[in-house]
Amino acid sequence: MVSLLIFTILIGSYFLYNTSKKVQLDKNVFIDIWLQENIKKTKYLSLLVLFITLTFSLFFFGLTSGFLFWIFTLSTILSLIIVLYPLKIFTKKHIIVLCITSLILETILNL
Repeated sequence: MVSLLIFTILIGSYFLYNTSKKVQLDKNVFIDIWLQENIKKTKYLSLLVLFITLTFSLFFFGLTSGFLFWIFTLSTILSLIIVLYPLKIFTKKHIIVLCITSLILETILNL
């Protein structure tokens, strides 16, 4: 569950990052092109994803710890996106493999 929360926060943060006008973004993937052309829809979508993640975090961890988990995770992921995305160290394939691996490990360790 924690891996899914972190992954959805990552998706919402990446969507918000794609709406920025100050950074130079790549237009090599269909989803990136759509996100950059539909800025208003992307902002609403990213805020909806982040709000849903906040709701599940509050439900899963409780009121205070869920909110703190969401804030700390959001700030960490936003700073990592801002620092690492322009360097092109990680691709989308790396992120997907990392999320799937962490989800599998979380499932195995909870058994």
